[in-house]
Amino acid sequence: MPRLEYLPGGAPAVEPALVAAGFTVENRAPVLACAAGDLAEPKPVDALVIAEPATDTEFDVAARVQHHGYGGTGEPEGGEAAWLRNAVAGGGVAALALLDGVPAGAGGCSVPVDGLTELAGLAVADTFRRRGIGAALSAHLTATAFARGCRVVWLEPADAAVERIYAGIGYRRIGEKLNISLEPEQESS
Repeated sequence: MPRLEYLPGGAPAVEPALVAAGFTVENRAPVLACAAGDLAEPKPVDALVIAEPATDTEFDVAARVQHHGYGGTGEPEGGEAAWLRNAVAGGGVAALALLDGVPAGAGGCSVPVDGLTELAGLAVADTFRRRGIGAALSAHLTATAFARGCRVVWLEPADAAVERIYAGIGYRRIGEKLNISLEPEQESS
């Protein structure tokens, strides 16, 4: 199935042409960005420790937090841990948040390209939500990306509530991403 993800603000004539050719808009997602001078420190969370995973076990724990944070059950299949390892190996960032020694959140920033990186896969375990861990983890990942030479960190928030969390630490909406696809033609029998 042909599928595109792009920023329609930079090419406004593309969407009407694709729709005329039979493509269907799947969804539009806001895109937020933060530059180094815009990052704001969130309220501290008592007993929260955030560190970059270094061992296979730590990467696996981070991946498990992400997997369960996004509604998965059981153990992740390995792609989450591999993504975090590859991000770190390529100059990106991974982080695991522990609250009182218990894994509470995890996330990462992609391998940077031209000083840009995407904050992705940020998840907070169900039992630790609404305590400021997501904001603290996001700020940590963003600050670490800046310390590693990135100029801008961008992301796609899951919903308006999550967007407000990111706005609270300095992210601003810069546009939207359009997901559009062309369903394959069904053969008639």
